[in-house]
Amino acid sequence: MTLFKSLLKNIILLFFFTACVKELPYTGCNDFTPVCNAFITPDHGLTVYLSYSADIMGVVVTLEGAKIDVYENGVLKNVDFTEDNGFYRSDFYPSAGNIYSIDVWKDEIKIFSASDTIPEKMIIQNPTWQFPVGMIDEWTTAGLVSFSFEDDPHCKNYYEIMLAYRSHDGLLGYNYIMEINNEFMTLNTDRSWQDIRSALFSDSLINGKSVDMKIRTQGVINSNPIIIFRNVSWSYYQYRKRLPVHQFLQNRERAVDLSFFRGEPIEMYTNIEGGFGVFAAYYQDIRECQNIQ
Repeated sequence: MTLFKSLLKNIILLFFFTACVKELPYTGCNDFTPVCNAFITPDHGLTVYLSYSADIMGVVVTLEGAKIDVYENGVLKNVDFTEDNGFYRSDFYPSAGNIYSIDVWKDEIKIFSASDTIPEKMIIQNPTWQFPVGMIDEWTTAGLVSFSFEDDPHCKNYYEIMLAYRSHDGLLGYNYIMEINNEFMTLNTDRSWQDIRSALFSDSLINGKSVDMKIRTQGVINSNPIIIFRNVSWSYYQYRKRLPVHQFLQNRERAVDLSFFRGEPIEMYTNIEGGFGVFAAYYQDIRECQNIQ
């Protein structure tokens, strides 16, 4: 009797499942919303990439023939852009502490605007490298990156740390294995379910103190690690904080056993008024570590 009830239950569930399944035709995304992507910094001339929104299976269409007005603290600046396949490049270098805004026009119609403030530069102090200091796993030898910095107590700060190395041909490569464990953050990028390539944190638990950072990472032969330390804006912080989760839930390039969707998609942060994308600022300091062992 129990077997009959179980069989009947499964037949009923199968009926309801098949009755609710309907294949819907995919028509694509026809919403051509303007998209702006720009990271502004005093280290480079102002560059803006303009395109239109596209679905995950579509082709990105660049926004050609646009006019960009640039404002510094509300004052219109004379900035000339050269256009190349959606990239609008200029020789205008923004400065720290100023508010920069852009208005983007197409066919004499303003289609969107954006604004952000460039933070002050934070200086890396006493960057050192000890190698070896143990093992990260069975095959990877660990080293220790150490440096310090002074947090500004007069404003809210957001930071990003990346580690790089110089290869034999002089080019920079990035070291994505970082282990950090201190009083204000814990991070292990090698064991994260997200594709995290930097350490992103705020000064909420620092409060204007002098900070000593220690980062375990893999060693690279004949190369001392290079620290890239960014003081980033709130908009930059919000964008980068959501990016790994957003990419993870897109379910791209997954192994066979992880081929199912992990959860509901999330919207990316945007500070573009009238469109998508991000207009975000940072200021970075780059120092090569001194080998002390």
